[in-house]
Amino acid sequence: MKKLTFLLSVVAWLMAMPVMAAVDDVFTYGNLKFKVITDDETKKEVQVIRPDAELSGDVVIPDHVTNYAVEYSVAYIKGGEIDEGCAFREMNGITSVTIPYTVYSMEYSAFYHCEGLKAVYNNGNMDKIDGWTFYGCTNLEYCVVPATITKIGQSAFEGCSALKDLTILGSVELDQHALKDCSALKSIYYCGSTLSLKPTSNEWQIFQNTDNPVIYTKSLALSTIKDALNGKADWIKNLATDVIPYTPAKEYTTFCRDFDVDFSAATGLKAGVATTDLNGTMLKLIVKTSIPAGTGVVLKKLNEGEYKLKIAEESPEAIVGNKLVGVVAPTAIPQTDGDNTNFVLKDGVFKKVSADNNTLPAGKAYLQLTTSSTTRSLSFSFEDDVTGIDTTTIQTQTEDGHCYNLAGLHVGNSTKGLYIINGKKVVVK
Repeated sequence: MKKLTFLLSVVAWLMAMPVMAAVDDVFTYGNLKFKVITDDETKKEVQVIRPDAELSGDVVIPDHVTNYAVEYSVAYIKGGEIDEGCAFREMNGITSVTIPYTVYSMEYSAFYHCEGLKAVYNNGNMDKIDGWTFYGCTNLEYCVVPATITKIGQSAFEGCSALKDLTILGSVELDQHALKDCSALKSIYYCGSTLSLKPTSNEWQIFQNTDNPVIYTKSLALSTIKDALNGKADWIKNLATDVIPYTPAKEYTTFCRDFDVDFSAATGLKAGVATTDLNGTMLKLIVKTSIPAGTGVVLKKLNEGEYKLKIAEESPEAIVGNKLVGVVAPTAIPQTDGDNTNFVLKDGVFKKVSADNNTLPAGKAYLQLTTSSTTRSLSFSFEDDVTGIDTTTIQTQTEDGHCYNLAGLHVGNSTKGLYIINGKKVVVK
């Protein structure tokens, strides 16, 4: 009897012990599947492999996953053929993918022929985009090549026929057919200081069947980039420039880019960030001459016509507390986000988002504030405006007959002066 009791105790003890994963163990976390690659005292890493079921919609790869109480860093994305466990190859239902900063290896063909894929948000730290990674992604519209990337492999973006713009944040080597058949590609924003074309002959095939894209470079790198293209892709070289033309459609517009922007050459164009506290229904914008990638701003044009923007030579200082949220790809903006209320710019004022699933185009921004849900609209001014408010930005919270001063504050009974009543300027004599 004592022996049986002892054996039962041992069994219970063993069952209570945590099951430890080992290298090559496979597990599912959320809707993704992972394989343990490294599991030791100093490093615990997994690879994203092909899940049991086809994926669709927006895929967000987590930076860390847990299995049997052990936390792993997501470091690899499996490529190759489907029968080899390629993570996403030919999954046509995927519309976007977000890659976390922990990923430093993405194998060839990882997203091969994902024909529904529209946007790739690559925050990874890999050093190359391997061959055929996005081959045949015919609906891909948005992808940024991170600054850590030094090589774009053979046919990496071949056949991405919907890709109009491509931002490359560092210096890279372009391999054979890297951008071939990107038939809509018109702009390449190249932030690196050097460029290398790998093939020793027929280098022009890198850009074969593109839409004669203009390469926009930093001013100090322009001659170097042209030298790299000289005699190899002369029609691309001849279009290369350090000036990005920009023509605002309206006096006020929101703006965001996925590279650092310098406004100093854009005479007559103001760029403002919303880093100050709200004063009633008035927002004061702080003028900036350059902004980091992804920063949302409001632009004010003082003159009609085209302005000259540039890629910033040095990384601008980070902007802390900006209430303008930049959008680098088309994004659905909800009415609220947690305790925050969202506003979009319309007719010179920020108006509360009226319904969910309002899609904001790429390159724009929206205002996000912790404010009363009853606030319907907000006016703004730039810090250096003489009057403290522009006549085109006047708007009140409600059209209730109340009287507001030019700062948007309710003043009750008005004395002589200029006021806002029911959204209109009124002179009281």
